Amino acid sequence: MTSCPICEEAESKLYYRYPRFNLMKCSGCEVIYRESLESVQHDQLIRDIYDENWVAMRDRYAVNTLREHASFNTMLLDMFVQKKGKLLEIGSGTGEFLWLAREAGWEVTGVEPSAVACEYANHRYGLALHNEIWHESIFEQGESFDAIVFWHVLEHIPNPKSFLKQVKRLLKPEGRVLFSLPNLHSLTNAILGTASPILVEEDHLCHYAKEHIEQLMSLNGYDIISLFSREEPSRLERDLQLNPAVQGYLTNMRETEKIKMMIGLQAGWHGHEIFGIVGHRHE
Repeated sequence: MTSCPICEEAESKLYYRYPRFNLMKCSGCEVIYRESLESVQHDQLIRDIYDENWVAMRDRYAVNTLREHASFNTMLLDMFVQKKGKLLEIGSGTGEFLWLAREAGWEVTGVEPSAVACEYANHRYGLALHNEIWHESIFEQGESFDAIVFWHVLEHIPNPKSFLKQVKRLLKPEGRVLFSLPNLHSLTNAILGTASPILVEEDHLCHYAKEHIEQLMSLNGYDIISLFSREEPSRLERDLQLNPAVQGYLTNMRETEKIKMMIGLQAGWHGHEIFGIVGHRHE
């Protein structure tokens, strides 16, 4: 039986049984993770999920990705990294963020395990991504980066502690790591429960809340510079539409009320995503 990927507690309880996999809840830190993590066929999952259909979907939403996500993430780089230099993105997808970061003046490198996504990023944005499952040996010994980012990647990693240690070895002493991931305590999960798209995704191997990220970073020698929850306005609209109980109320809901709700969700750590900015711990 797999022990907890964070606290290594051996005891866990069944959280939910899906047709193709089970989710377990750690009896110690209460993180939720996929049963038998050590036997997950990661390569096969990528081939099955991140295929031509997935890239076609990404292409349809490329403009929205640039407006709603890549631009926000690029702004975070400007806020938290003082000087533009070498940037590594792990899990570059179809390349929207890395293209925008390059346009903003960064020297960019990307790693992406989906071959069709790499082809798309090269064709559309002129990005030559490393088509690899993540492993530290992709880079020459001694190579380092001013910033390393991974947006919605950590939930796909079967051994997050090993992954974060590898990332830290590639980070310059004053460098920054920026990341995002789905929030276990999001409104989406609260409304849909075990039917939430966050939980039903077969390749979402671990599900984190704020306290789990804090514990992971502490265990792996990172200082947290900033940690926050985000609920985009468009996401809030979609989340509210999921709940039949509020349909009548939603029709007459003023925009100011929606914005107030969005801010309340973020302040209470119930936004759809968690964002983090971390660096080396300096004793």
